[in-house]
Amino acid sequence: MVTKPTGNPVGRPSIYSEATAEEICTRLVNGETLIGICEDEHMPRRETVTKWLTSRPDFYSSYVLAREQQADYMSDLIVEMAHNSTNDTSGGDNVRLKAYQWRAETLNPRRYAKKVGVGGADDLPPVQTQQTINVAVLSIEQLEALQAALTGSGKLIEHEEEGEE
Repeated sequence: MVTKPTGNPVGRPSIYSEATAEEICTRLVNGETLIGICEDEHMPRRETVTKWLTSRPDFYSSYVLAREQQADYMSDLIVEMAHNSTNDTSGGDNVRLKAYQWRAETLNPRRYAKKVGVGGADDLPPVQTQQTINVAVLSIEQLEALQAALTGSGKLIEHEEEGEE
């Protein structure tokens, strides 16, 4: 940060402070966007805040919680808007309602995302993961175990036993 000849800083703050972090989180909880918050002259730039998220685990935790709580705010907005909607405002209200609903689902999916089933984890589709394995370095036993795990069957790999030709 550049300083004036008087010693006062010029520009936006870039040094992390608890007070600034708390203000950011409080304003997020109250429905403001990070873009809007960072437009204020006394607040750091958005790029600075994103750097703090990767370098300050305490700020990251507070930020994640603030975003989850922001979902509650969005949920409250949905209810308020639904109560106040009229035939004249329903078109615009519907657009805002969908945006708030999407945002709440995105910010706190455990609470607001649509549920796939009612019975719990068994109703959810299986999670697909991908992992690269260098099979060239695996022993025959490891290859057989891998194949059994992938196919759900027993030994399928044919190999020469020691001493056979």
